Amino acid sequence: MNSIRIALDYGVEFDGVIHYDCEVGLPMVGASSEAVVETVNRFGSMDTQEAQTFYSVALKAYSLISLGDIPKEKITGTLLDAALLDDDYDLIVGAINDLKKKRKRGKPRSPDTVLPSLPSDDTELPKAKSSE
Repeated sequence: MNSIRIALDYGVEFDGVIHYDCEVGLPMVGASSEAVVETVNRFGSMDTQEAQTFYSVALKAYSLISLGDIPKEKITGTLLDAALLDDDYDLIVGAINDLKKKRKRGKPRSPDTVLPSLPSDDTELPKAKSSE
């Protein structure tokens, strides 16, 4: 599963319509590249805190497969920066984290622990002294 559908609480306004339903995918390297390009075009570099914050928003934008009826090419960091509420941003981040958990390979099983063996039948245990 590489995507998950969620409903935003507050939605994103685009062309006078608020869009709530979206499909979130994993932020692949291509999404990261697009987010860097948009960030550098807007801020001139990635060096400021403002640019880093915008990059995070842009990365989420490029991770969206769909957002209501908004054309895919219009789902950008600039759109989300202007029209997405923090609570809905958190929902998108949560969906991405859920996808990552589902995709991540589990830790390899450790070999069964060898338990110490019990004494064999031919091992003599000390006998109790009899009181004669």
